[in-house]
Amino acid sequence: MSCGDADTLPQADRPRCHFDTNRERIANGLALRFAVPAVALGVFLVFGVLYALHSAIAFDALRWWGVHPPVKEPFLDLRYIFAGVECWAKGINVYISNPCDPLGRPHGYSPLWLRFVFLPSQNWTAVAGLIVDLLFVLSLGAFLSPQSRGELAVMLAAALSPPVVFALQRANVDVLIFLMLLAAAGVWTGRSSRRMLGYGLVTFAGLLKFYPLIVLALAVREKLKTCIAILGVAGILLIGFATYFHAELAEMARNIPTGGYFIGDMFGAKNFPDGIMAAHLGTNGGWFGVVVWSALLALTLALALATFLLLAGRHEFVQFAPLESALFLFGAVVICGCFFAGQSVGYRGIFLLFPVPGLLALHRRSGERAVRRRAAQASALLLFVLWQGILTWNANALDAVRVWLGAPVASALWMALWSARELAWWLLAGILSGIILCFIVESPAADGLRRALGRHSSMESS
Repeated sequence: MSCGDADTLPQADRPRCHFDTNRERIANGLALRFAVPAVALGVFLVFGVLYALHSAIAFDALRWWGVHPPVKEPFLDLRYIFAGVECWAKGINVYISNPCDPLGRPHGYSPLWLRFVFLPSQNWTAVAGLIVDLLFVLSLGAFLSPQSRGELAVMLAAALSPPVVFALQRANVDVLIFLMLLAAAGVWTGRSSRRMLGYGLVTFAGLLKFYPLIVLALAVREKLKTCIAILGVAGILLIGFATYFHAELAEMARNIPTGGYFIGDMFGAKNFPDGIMAAHLGTNGGWFGVVVWSALLALTLALALATFLLLAGRHEFVQFAPLESALFLFGAVVICGCFFAGQSVGYRGIFLLFPVPGLLALHRRSGERAVRRRAAQASALLLFVLWQGILTWNANALDAVRVWLGAPVASALWMALWSARELAWWLLAGILSGIILCFIVESPAADGLRRALGRHSSMESS
């Protein structure tokens, strides 16, 4: 008998169709939730076996994947940290030279790392790197929860993109910062006391790598007095940190990596306008440079305002799960801050994973077609900037195109792809900035400020 005829039977004789349906729904939900970390773990284990048995194959696979620049030794950035601590303990000024590092890279991170004498020696790099990467892979199950096969495909594409693989292959510090901000976002969704722990964790992450400090701007979610107190305490800590380490910070600043506009994996607002001017004028551009920068800023500002006006007052974020909302904002603030502040190495694109569940939820739950369209546009731009490296970072692919089409055609094609990539970054930054602006304007701190200004105005008028 079918489930549709079950209502005609006595209760005891009815088939357990409803129970089976719920069980299937739960099983499908669990399968979707853990599919991303399971696939990522499988890919990670395959590469681990390749490295162990035939490193040349793994190295070539990474080159074709678009990891730039791949290195034959895994976890090299984590070893860089261990090497710096080791040489510093021997009295060597690692800001000038670092003979303990296999690449001789001088220290370009926070001075705080050099005080972590509890870190293991370089002999433990492989073990530590495996632990860091496995923690990252497992963390994907904490927030990547697709609701359909289409969403699963988007999340898998983001999780297996070249910047993510790049960060894991190097076991870069940004993977640790990613885990710390994920933990901070988790406690940020709780009661006031737990949120204070989250701000403390963000501040600590900022003392290690600086750029996470921009997340403290999200303290506007608190009441105005609490927001001022959080920013005040963080400011005092930063002033004390800068005062104590001012000499080392000056030496460190000289070692911060920079890159060209065309060659390499760097992303940042300056790439497109300065790269265009360098390519066509060979200078900073003069008035032409001002025009290019103004046009891009105007485009991004217009897109940010349009996104803000589209979302303002609709309370779309109320429909988000608390962790979805927190991660969305954490990721948007980090990416926009790094984009406009200067150039960042490509593996920092790992933070584009944070907004993915929120964008998919916005597209899924919003009752407004225009909002769903904007979420789809942002998702497409995000996936494009994550995966463009399979061509623009891929030396093998570029060489193959030159052989097939000739150098002039290959150069023109690469320039078109580079331009599309850089423009996509500007457009994505505009949409994310509009979402951040919407959150700030509707935040409790902004509401408290409006009330305070209103009371002040009424007192003056009376």
